[in-house]
Amino acid sequence: MRKRKIRGHRRRWKAIETWRIKNTSINMDQLNQFSRDYVKIGIYPWYGSSRATANYPEPNGKTKRLMLEALLEIYSLWKTQLDALNQPYYLKIWLHDPRFSHSQVVCAIGQKYDFYDNTFFDPEANKAIELNNYGTLASAMSAFSWEHRLDEWQIDSTETGSPEDYKDQDSFDQQKAWFEKLLRSPHRTTSISNAEEDFDLYSFPMGDVWLGESLNPKRS
Repeated sequence: MRKRKIRGHRRRWKAIETWRIKNTSINMDQLNQFSRDYVKIGIYPWYGSSRATANYPEPNGKTKRLMLEALLEIYSLWKTQLDALNQPYYLKIWLHDPRFSHSQVVCAIGQKYDFYDNTFFDPEANKAIELNNYGTLASAMSAFSWEHRLDEWQIDSTETGSPEDYKDQDSFDQQKAWFEKLLRSPHRTTSISNAEEDFDLYSFPMGDVWLGESLNPKRS
């Protein structure tokens, strides 16, 4: 797929600054109600569905640096706010590579403290993050411990549905053919069984995720 060219970088930089300022504080209403909060990179055109954002190249150069600076600052400010709660908490940066635009800061407390522990698949062959790839921010990132996980795109075996879900048989056949072709690509399969239904979950590799946590001890 040919990537669309991104124009107006100065507007993007201004939008990053607005987004950074907007997210320097945890949404305490959200945290108190759901015991978790997060902030994604909400900058057009990278914010939205995976299929929509796939039409654009990932952020690079100054744009990527400003986004990463913002994520590091948001993490630091959120840590100060969570420390003040005097209770255990989960707080990490999820740094995606190469799908950098999917990166975010995530926190959780109380009953959701371990909610994110199994979000990403932990492969047997882990690797170390290459801090030199982050230029002038390498020093700031060295103040974190970075755990390696897999970035995967997931879809389940119920995706195609049945012919009754489509306007005609041809539409169903096209979707089924697309799905069968997709399953010929490398992926992991996980069988899921619950009270409602049994199905297979297919996980397709997209790259890596680095889970970053400050080396400074948490206060509990």
